Amino acid sequence: MDKRTLRAELRTKRRAMPVQNRVDASVAIATAVLALPEVMNAASVHVYLSLPDEVDTTHIISTLMELGKWVIVPFMEPDGSMTSVQLLPHEVAGIVIGARGLPAAPTRRPVLHGTWDVVLVPVVGADRHGNRLGSGAGHYDRLLAGRDRPAVALAFDCQLSEDLPVEPHDVALDVIVTESGVHRLPIASTG
Repeated sequence: MDKRTLRAELRTKRRAMPVQNRVDASVAIATAVLALPEVMNAASVHVYLSLPDEVDTTHIISTLMELGKWVIVPFMEPDGSMTSVQLLPHEVAGIVIGARGLPAAPTRRPVLHGTWDVVLVPVVGADRHGNRLGSGAGHYDRLLAGRDRPAVALAFDCQLSEDLPVEPHDVALDVIVTESGVHRLPIASTG
């Protein structure tokens, strides 16, 4: 199955989840993510601002800030490129809809690429080898390229596949966290 078809199929499955199931699963995932040594030992965490049908990162972000960690989020530039910006605690309530209809920090405070200890990645799909299927724009492949820090995907169980199609530019994950648990991926490359 090609990536476009698989992406549409997995998005349909994710959107078909009853709202309460999505909420409950997001809570379980957040609890597991916040217990990961990679996250607990990090001084800075790059985390996505979730869309309504994705794993909700709101609790993760607020908890990281309560713990005094530096929170970095993606920022979609008007030209379609993605940069990373610092999100401050008082800005969480002011998240806006930015370029391409995606959630954005209300203030653009750029952060140098790779200055975070761990990155929490959204996925459309993931497989047992640590391969990820993103939205198709390649933003996270570029963000993760050449990294020497862990990449942790947040996904619902319905987003897991046995095997995903992989291209040379695709960057593998180190950990996938779903509502059923933490899946460590020894095959994934970290640099």
